[in-house]
Amino acid sequence: MWGGDKCCRGVDLNRNFDHHWAETGSSYEPCSNLYHGDYVFSEPEASSVRKFLETEEMWGKTDAFLTLHTYAQLWIYPFSHQEVTYPKDIDELKRTARRAVSRLENVYGTVYRMGTGADTLAPASGGSDDWAKSKMHVKFVYLIELRPEEHLSHGFILHKKELIPTGIETLEGLKEVFESVLASNNIKRDPFAKISPAMRRKQDLRRRVFLQQTEAPTSPATTTATTSGPPTTVTTSTVPSTTSITTTDATTRSTNFRPTAPMAPPTFGGVTTTEKPKTKSPEEIEKLRREQIAKKRELEARKREPLVVEYAITVRYRIEETRRRVKELERRRAVEKEEDERRAEERTREDKRRRERERRLEEEKEQEARRRMSIQQRQQDQWRRDNERRLEQIRLREAEDRRKEEQRVAEEERQKEVAKLAELEKKKAEEELEKEKLKAIEPIVRVARKLVDGRIEEKEVEVLEAQSDTGRSDASLVTVAVIELPPKSSTAAYTTYSPLRIPPNAVTQSYTSSRDQPFPDMPEVRIIPGQLPAHTKSTYPPPRITQRTDDRYTTTVPIAFRDPSCRDLRYSCSFWLKNSPEVCVTQRSFMRAQCAYTCRFLPAGRRGDHGFVMGNDVL
Repeated sequence: MWGGDKCCRGVDLNRNFDHHWAETGSSYEPCSNLYHGDYVFSEPEASSVRKFLETEEMWGKTDAFLTLHTYAQLWIYPFSHQEVTYPKDIDELKRTARRAVSRLENVYGTVYRMGTGADTLAPASGGSDDWAKSKMHVKFVYLIELRPEEHLSHGFILHKKELIPTGIETLEGLKEVFESVLASNNIKRDPFAKISPAMRRKQDLRRRVFLQQTEAPTSPATTTATTSGPPTTVTTSTVPSTTSITTTDATTRSTNFRPTAPMAPPTFGGVTTTEKPKTKSPEEIEKLRREQIAKKRELEARKREPLVVEYAITVRYRIEETRRRVKELERRRAVEKEEDERRAEERTREDKRRRERERRLEEEKEQEARRRMSIQQRQQDQWRRDNERRLEQIRLREAEDRRKEEQRVAEEERQKEVAKLAELEKKKAEEELEKEKLKAIEPIVRVARKLVDGRIEEKEVEVLEAQSDTGRSDASLVTVAVIELPPKSSTAAYTTYSPLRIPPNAVTQSYTSSRDQPFPDMPEVRIIPGQLPAHTKSTYPPPRITQRTDDRYTTTVPIAFRDPSCRDLRYSCSFWLKNSPEVCVTQRSFMRAQCAYTCRFLPAGRRGDHGFVMGNDVL
């Protein structure tokens, strides 16, 4: 890590070989410990191994491929990319591995488990051992996970005290693999290979001592024979005694030499011959030793016998030696024949077992294929049933949603119809109420019309003035009609009074008393929906109205100020009496101007000079 950036380098070489590369047990992430590389043989180490085994010297001549790893104490044979996947010669691989594990355990008691990497650990493709078995066609291929055991945490850092024992016991296991390689190439194993090194050293020492004791003297031996009769010539023959020692190397590359016991050469008529030594078995060596002892004794006795006896013994020895050699040759041929027959039978049995294994594997594959097909068929049937059930549920849910939507729409339609009916009933009630209101204000309208038309007599005006002179103590009855108006936001209830009868040429008088101001103690009548207009009593007298004939006070409006849109200015008072009856009480001095204002009689700049109020609006 430098400056916040990662530098992930390195490839797991045992995932970089060409055997089901990048399929299982590896990673495409460069920072992973199981990164298999960018491509097959992308690393120089893996590529070098491939090039070495593909050379002319190694191609087809490699009998064993061994790769050592740490750690878990496992003896692994192919294949490791998938579980329950084996090569054709799995039986021989298992047999050799079992012997190697047993031989390794006999050294220090270290227990190894055997199997494929997929069966013992986990599937991992791209391994060098699988590649050597599948591509290079090497017979004996093993991946050995050395000490310590799998559950230990310090396995990659082995203690120094365990290094040499690990090498010794591993070499013993590898020797079993080497012997299997020799046996597969028809090379006989050394009979002394199974003898322990200590016992072998003892036997070698005994053999050397025996050879030193049985070594023949090198001085020449002279034999003299005398005959009677005519003179004869006596010949003397010198027979040198020779001793040969032969060493042989064990087929297992052992450093111990095994000398062969010496053999005395036969003597024919003074001719000395020396045979070329051959490698003998221990039984043959022991037999030759006894024969040499017997021959030595015969030679000693021969010195004391005549030449004829020596010749007879020599002939007999040659005959026996020839017979012995013939028997030995026949025995060897019989042994070789038996060995050939045994190997032929072994090959026949191996071929039969191989065909049986192949047939069994084919049957297992067919059974597995049928089982998988049945499982897939059951899964497909289950999926189809599940899909049908889900579709049915979706259809039912959609039908339920449609039904609920139809109910909601029907409910909305019903509510709309109810609302329409309620609105119609409300409108009808409002119309009825409006009719009642109009019916209730008909007397007021008639009085207003009489007032405008000038039908009020002078006497009536005087009576009204007389009543007003009686003072505030005399309460006059005023009829008030209560009318229900349409609802407004934050609108107070209104109180209506009976209209005043004002002659056409009458004007209102100004009062200097508090009556010119609004009356805070004025009784208020609120609207009660659903009830008819009521009548109340007012303790305030109506304003005094006098008859005047002054030309300054006239109802005639100048032509220049007439609004063409106003049809009749005299009816404007009925509008105010209908909508704001308080105007006649609170604004007595400007009643005529207020009545004319409805048709915009006054200029716009003077509309707010009077300060009269209609409902909550200031005009």
